Amino acid sequence: MPIKPFALFVAILVVFSGANGTSSRALAQTVQTGAPITDGIRISIAVNCGTLLPTGAEFWVTLQNTSSSDFVVNVGQMLANGKVMFPTAVRLFLTDPAGNTRELQFSDRRYPIVAGRMDDFTIALRAGALYAIPVSLDQYWSPTTKEFELRLAPGRYRIRAQFEGLGATTKNLDMQGVALLNFWTGTVISDVLEFEVS
Repeated sequence: MPIKPFALFVAILVVFSGANGTSSRALAQTVQTGAPITDGIRISIAVNCGTLLPTGAEFWVTLQNTSSSDFVVNVGQMLANGKVMFPTAVRLFLTDPAGNTRELQFSDRRYPIVAGRMDDFTIALRAGALYAIPVSLDQYWSPTTKEFELRLAPGRYRIRAQFEGLGATTKNLDMQGVALLNFWTGTVISDVLEFEVS
């Protein structure tokens, strides 16, 4: 009897998570199933639930291929041949209790100046696959207000994530074939997530 696609997807999640000592339920909670789909891709943002997350992360941002075709996404840039990765294609929009919204861009303060080789941060997403990125607000800054360290006052906040899919951008001479990959291009925005700062 053939395995139904959904059952196979669940089985893969269980095997993957079991190898890391975590639960597939925790991974599934990172996906906003009601989030809008744009040209076969969905982006979700979820609060750190304390499981399956590295220390210090506050949110999961998840990209899911909801189409029936495979494609590649460029999540940002990589340094040192993949030893350091910057998910700069993922931006956050934070609304404070007063209703003011700030666009936040990724910035790793460990590397204030980048000198040397950069490569595209490419992720292959098979049909139905998802890729989750742990992010923390201390990795983001506000270009509008020039805040490099976000200090949140107590209250209820809203946040959403945006992914801007581009093709290959670095185009190094020894990696010119990357530009020929089947990149997903466009912009997709998540549902709004509310969280409380006490």
